[in-house]
Amino acid sequence: MNDSPGDSRESSLREIEDLLNRSKQCLGSEPEKGRELSERAIEMARELDATRQLGQGLAYLSRALSIMEGTPQAIRLAEQSVEILSEVGREDLLAYALNNLGNCRRRRLQLVKAMDCYRRALEAYEELGDSRGVSTVCNNMGIAYSEMSSYEQSYQAYKRAQKIASEVGYDLGVAIALDNLADLLVDQGDLETAEKYLLEGLAVNRKVGRKVGIGFCLWGLGKLKHLRGDLEEAERYLKEGISVYRELGGRGDLLPCLYRLADVLEDQDRPEEAVSVLQEAVEEAEITQMPSLLGRSKAKLASVRFRMGELEGVEEELLEAIEVLEGSVRERKARSRVCKVLSEFYERVGRLEDALRYHKLESDIDREILENERQQDIVKLRLRSEYERSENERMILRKQRSELKRANRKLQEALDKVKTLSGMLPICARCKKVRKDDGYWEQIERYVTEHSEAEFSHGLCPDCLKEMYPELEEKE
Repeated sequence: MNDSPGDSRESSLREIEDLLNRSKQCLGSEPEKGRELSERAIEMARELDATRQLGQGLAYLSRALSIMEGTPQAIRLAEQSVEILSEVGREDLLAYALNNLGNCRRRRLQLVKAMDCYRRALEAYEELGDSRGVSTVCNNMGIAYSEMSSYEQSYQAYKRAQKIASEVGYDLGVAIALDNLADLLVDQGDLETAEKYLLEGLAVNRKVGRKVGIGFCLWGLGKLKHLRGDLEEAERYLKEGISVYRELGGRGDLLPCLYRLADVLEDQDRPEEAVSVLQEAVEEAEITQMPSLLGRSKAKLASVRFRMGELEGVEEELLEAIEVLEGSVRERKARSRVCKVLSEFYERVGRLEDALRYHKLESDIDREILENERQQDIVKLRLRSEYERSENERMILRKQRSELKRANRKLQEALDKVKTLSGMLPICARCKKVRKDDGYWEQIERYVTEHSEAEFSHGLCPDCLKEMYPELEEKE
């Protein structure tokens, strides 16, 4: 007996849900796989006209694309997911989609719009009572504040994320907050406090088994120990971090660990071991199929070999590296270092004209770096100014709304107190009693008092006074 259409639809929906769950789980460590799974879920959801699943799939796909490439397409898909999920009535999914849209916009440096998304997501999670969601959004807001150079606000956002996550036992949120706090403080030069957060973060990451966080903390501790000259401790932390990243297969994270370890080994007068480490870095960079990473790895290897006194093949490797790095704005500092080594190489072999040429090129690149940093500072100041203006406008609008609500409340309270008399009142022609709705007769004074704010004060009019007390008039 064949399945009914209803059974077939239910089976397909279950398959979509499975794809969505698997996609979400992959996004952190395997975004490419998460992208493939979410695309399949989206295709099936469209065929079944499954609106909620379509909105979820678009949110997951946009997140995967944003992590992998940061493309404008990720923002468009995230916007579609928010629009769809706004109509579905699932506030939890809408909050997730808003947070995701904020991340997509932040990666494209649309920071003011990103903060608006984060705020809406934060309000939604707060209304839902979802402390984990609140902690997640606070962490993301901290990153956005940092990118606007609003470091104090960034610090406060991370601390709030840590506090909320700790209160509900959300160890993953605590770990992420500690990682972010350490990263912020390293940039600010507060190495002592940064080390404290890294050690706390390492313990929490190990507790929850978050290997990417373990690797980050170990790399950060190795870097701090190196900066402080504690080379043995730096080597220990970096080697442990390298082991973690090898297990994860995260080559983009592994390479900085290898570079730093090579520097530590060089500082310990162990250049042969540094060469061995950098040869591994070259092999890892070749697998990434990212020319800039490969160029940087080859350049570092050639530089170490040159400092060891090996000249054969060094010129070719350095020239190849500088050509590869030339097309990447992000690799300006690496290009500058390569030019410096090339200049030193040519000076050693007596090719002074070439040495002078690369020394000049190094100076030109350094000027570009300074100009680029100046432009970035200007952009950050503009973004921060734009955000503060947006915040001021929002605060004014919120104050106006609050005042309007207060005025409306007072008006309603006044209206509630007002009692009015209207319509026809049956009244006795002789005693002047008023007939109520229930048929009973009541003194007019009492009736008016009950149905208005009026109060009576009794007296006698001149005609009644004359009729009741004629002797008073005769005396006059």
